[in-house]
Amino acid sequence: MGKLYKKNKLQFITIAFFIILVMNGTATASPSTIYVDAEGGEDYTTIQGAINSAYPGDTIIVYPGIYTESVNVYKANLQILSYSGNPEDTVVENLGSGYNFAISANNVTISGFNITGTNSTGIYMSGISGANITNNKLSEVDRGVYLDSSSNCTLDDNTVSNTYDYGIFLDESVSCTLTDNEVSNVDGNGIYLWYSSDCTLTGNIVSDAYDGIYLDSSSNCTLDDNTVSNTYDYGIFLDESVSCTLIDNEVSNIDGDGIYLYYSGSCTLTGNIISDAYDGIYLDSSDNCTLTGNIISDAYDGIYLDLSDSCTLAYNTVSSTYDEGFFLGNSDNCSLTSNTVSNANYGIDLYDSRECILRNNTVSSGIYGISLCEVQNCTFTDNNMSGNWYNFNYDIYDFYDFDNVSGNVIDTSNLVDGKVVYFLENEPDPSIGINAGVIYCINCGEVEIKDFVLQNNSYAIFLYNTSSKMQNNTINNTEFGISVFSSQDVELSDSRVNNSWAGIVFEEDLNINLTGNTVRNSTYGIVTYYSENCTLTGNSVLDSMDYYGFIASGNSKLVKSEESTPVHENTFINSNLIQAVMPRSYGIYSVYCQNLRIENNLIDQIAYRGVYLEDCQNARLVSNSVRNIESVGIYLVSSSGVDLLGNTVHNVTGTLLVYDAGVKESMVSTPVNSSLVQVSNRFSGVGILSEYSQDLRLENNDVSQMDVGILLGVCQNIELVSNSVSDAEYMGICAVESSGVDILDNVVHNVTGGYILPAAGYLPLVSSPLVSDSVDLLGYGICLGYLEDLRLEGNTVKDSYQVWGVYLYEPVNATLESNVLQNCKGGLVTVLSENLSVSDCSVINCTSGGVLVINPEEGTGNGYTVSSCTVDGSDIGLLVTGEGTLRGNTLSGNSYGLVLYDVNNSLIYGNTMTENSLAGLAIDLEDSEFMSHIGLVRSMESPESGNNTIYNNYFKNINNTLINSEANNTWNISKTSGESIVGGPYLGGNYWANPNGTGFSQNCIDADKDGIADSSYEIVNGTFDYLPLKIIPTPHKSSANYIPSSGNSGVTGVDSAQKRVAAGTPTSFNFNNPVSGILGLSFTSQQYSGNVIVRIEVLGEGASGEAPDGEVYRLMNILVGNERFESGNNVNGASINFRISKSWIEENNIDVSTIAMNRFHDEEWNELPTEMTGEDEEYYYFTAETPGFSRYAITGDKLGTQTITPAEEEENGTITGDKQTNEDKSTPGFESAFAVLGILASVFFAKKSIRK
Repeated sequence: MGKLYKKNKLQFITIAFFIILVMNGTATASPSTIYVDAEGGEDYTTIQGAINSAYPGDTIIVYPGIYTESVNVYKANLQILSYSGNPEDTVVENLGSGYNFAISANNVTISGFNITGTNSTGIYMSGISGANITNNKLSEVDRGVYLDSSSNCTLDDNTVSNTYDYGIFLDESVSCTLTDNEVSNVDGNGIYLWYSSDCTLTGNIVSDAYDGIYLDSSSNCTLDDNTVSNTYDYGIFLDESVSCTLIDNEVSNIDGDGIYLYYSGSCTLTGNIISDAYDGIYLDSSDNCTLTGNIISDAYDGIYLDLSDSCTLAYNTVSSTYDEGFFLGNSDNCSLTSNTVSNANYGIDLYDSRECILRNNTVSSGIYGISLCEVQNCTFTDNNMSGNWYNFNYDIYDFYDFDNVSGNVIDTSNLVDGKVVYFLENEPDPSIGINAGVIYCINCGEVEIKDFVLQNNSYAIFLYNTSSKMQNNTINNTEFGISVFSSQDVELSDSRVNNSWAGIVFEEDLNINLTGNTVRNSTYGIVTYYSENCTLTGNSVLDSMDYYGFIASGNSKLVKSEESTPVHENTFINSNLIQAVMPRSYGIYSVYCQNLRIENNLIDQIAYRGVYLEDCQNARLVSNSVRNIESVGIYLVSSSGVDLLGNTVHNVTGTLLVYDAGVKESMVSTPVNSSLVQVSNRFSGVGILSEYSQDLRLENNDVSQMDVGILLGVCQNIELVSNSVSDAEYMGICAVESSGVDILDNVVHNVTGGYILPAAGYLPLVSSPLVSDSVDLLGYGICLGYLEDLRLEGNTVKDSYQVWGVYLYEPVNATLESNVLQNCKGGLVTVLSENLSVSDCSVINCTSGGVLVINPEEGTGNGYTVSSCTVDGSDIGLLVTGEGTLRGNTLSGNSYGLVLYDVNNSLIYGNTMTENSLAGLAIDLEDSEFMSHIGLVRSMESPESGNNTIYNNYFKNINNTLINSEANNTWNISKTSGESIVGGPYLGGNYWANPNGTGFSQNCIDADKDGIADSSYEIVNGTFDYLPLKIIPTPHKSSANYIPSSGNSGVTGVDSAQKRVAAGTPTSFNFNNPVSGILGLSFTSQQYSGNVIVRIEVLGEGASGEAPDGEVYRLMNILVGNERFESGNNVNGASINFRISKSWIEENNIDVSTIAMNRFHDEEWNELPTEMTGEDEEYYYFTAETPGFSRYAITGDKLGTQTITPAEEEENGTITGDKQTNEDKSTPGFESAFAVLGILASVFFAKKSIRK
């Protein structure tokens, strides 16, 4: 005990002495622990108080509580710890600006605090080293932890949230370690290193920050196993930070790029996982980087390198990216090895990169597998592409310099869906194995490509400067099925291309033949661009409802200048031309094309335009079928020397176009001068449309089921011959602002109407002092505006009950001849014409009006001439205004025969007006209600038709004249030698008759038998015909009007013609596109002269009378003049020319040698001598002799049927009935016509009474 007591005493004295020495400064104190409690009871109530009294190496323990202070740690080696170790209960709050903790001494530890405030920085250290910040919670501060010019610091297990700027900020700090910190909901960057090097960030979690981890100008840093999510910009951003290593970091839900390196070279990225980011990993101008084992999914781009050379990418996995899996742009000397890409838009995409290596990569289940554009001296081996829409894409449009060797090595170890990639350059004797999956031959010798099945690549076959025979290939699901560039003597036949963007493409080629190929479900069908001597025969382009079906363009050798090139050579698909029309499609599309022949092709189901030719020359489109088109069937622009022959255009819909002198947006979206404007949003279609073209010939084309059949605008020297337009809604044929237009022998059938065409302001389709824009006018059979040098001859417009047959506006030098208008709302109307000639036109049953010529009050130019026209069954037969000449017209069976409305200084002679119910001739008609009924308005205050000479006309109406003005007209000329209209030897006045035989000329006295009445005829009070005509009785011949009777039942169609016949002279009548099959009649009238109307009535199955033997092709009445004229006693040497459809012969199994014309005469059928004269593709042609005219039947016997031929009819010279004399001039058969017209008149006036 004593020893122990002494020892303890000695120790106590030693310790006490040591303490005294320390207190006196003569010895060093040992670390101590200082306690802080805000509630009191311990050493200090503030942390700052404890620091002020502490010595280096002391430990300050802070009890739970709220400490409102700004702590300045200026002594080294202090540990400031919370008592509980739980940051939640020990709060350090700074209510002002500045810092919660400011560290200015080395080796300070701060742990376990809840640091908060509004404008302060949680922990700030400057110019120190060795700080250890651990297990703190920092929130609601300006910045969390701020290291300024510090080194060897450690931040471990801290939580930073809800800061107004950065979470953790290292500013020019080195060799710091950040481990297991969690940063969230910060307005700035989560962890931000600026000019800081050799730092290590491990296991940190950053979320809901602007950038997750941002290294700016920081080098040699390591980021390992960090987690970044929900950032507004980048996940991990290295900005000019080199030689950094990123390992096993996980980045997700990033609005910007997952990992972005900008000018940060020599970095290593290994095992990182990035999901749901814009770009997974993006290297921008960052060379010599290594990326291995990274996993990217659900990003816009996977791994994206731009201007980053000498990088190595190996064993990375990219899946489900919206655009690029791997993209290398302008990045040279890179290596991609053993990477895997799936479900990407572009799996691996190299653009403008050189000397790269792609080896053993796998790309699957995406849109594009491996895509190469402008790459040179690259090596591709053992790559496997499968299950992509387009496995392999070697883009030729952005890199079009195949004359120079690319230096790329793409060997046959590369596979597409298990098949070999053949990429051959400069191979003199190329050979393609049967296992080919895609074929490229560039600058090679002639190659045979036959019997291959190629699919799922951007280009199935691509040839450059390589001749080839390609046959029987099947190509499916490509962008460009077959593409041939700068090659010649290429044949492509019997191949099938399905589901491609552009099926067949030829560019800058020579001597190309495409035969029997089929392109289906492709947006581009066949493209020949800048090519020469192309022949396309028997190809089909089907179901191309987007973009284009068929493109043919001119030869670059012919058009070389840049300003002449409408489509850039190096970017055809992306040119303005193509972009402007998307997403519309074309069947045949040709620009700057010469000597192109397109024949027997089928274009079906095209969304925009079937055939489009622009700036083409000497092209021939023959026997093509264009159908089911949504806008325009065949469209020509600025083209010349184009022949459209025998094409069929059927079922066209689209946007209605009507001409106007204005501007339209062309198909290339360039404002150009044009006269086409869209009238409404209603969809309509045009069968054949041409503008700004010349020297065109459209012949034997069949256009049906559209809104406008054929439309020409601003064209020159155009021929429309023997085309057929049927089932149009608005207009059959329309031409505007054109010259030198010949419209010959065309047939327009069944224009239904259905849209109110505009009045003045567009094409004034209904715009003159006399023509209204009434809703009754819904369309036109043929509509022509502002034309010069027009020939409109031999055309037929029929069965268009709701529209006018022919409409002309401001024609100059127009000739209208032998046109037939039948069963239309109105016949022919011209407005403001100059030097107009209308002749030999026939208007039948056009209810509102027959022929209307509407000119200004004072004539201009050479005026107009209307001659030898026939109008039957209209409200107005012939209406004219202005100044002109009317001669030789036959107007019968109308309400008004001839209407003069403000006509002056005109000649009216040689016309026949008979059996018109209201008046034969009406002058300045005031019946406005009736006028508006036919589309006319009275806008002239007091029309006066004066100073006209009216003579040698034949009147036979109940009311021959209706005169409503007081202007003076002359009703006769002086007695002049010449045959009068009734066969007299002198011309003088007019022949005035009445259907009931009480007319002046029928009962007047002509004592000297000179054909001139001995007394004048008072037409109306004070108006006289001083030399009225009188028929001179003659036993042999007469000159009058011979009009067939009407009213026969069972008539289903009518052909008619009119001509003046001279006794003893052979005469022929011709019919254009006849419904009866009768092409012409010829005969000699032995006794009678005059105006003769021929009408052929086609009879239906229910027609009365006995049927002939055999199969009946047509049953008809041929009516020539009246009964006396057409008798065998008058008609001599008559023959009938007719045709029979070959389809009827085949369908009914007819022996063509038995075809005969039969005549019903003397109550029996007699077979006439019949001879076949020729045939073409559609018809057999025959001629038959006949002794007279009556009812006929064209018959034939079935093959194998025994035929009993009746005796031929002989002429017996018997005259049936009495000879017609001048005194007994009448028209048998007109009684029924008068009855019908009387009923119509009664109904009309009844309507007027009701309206009143």
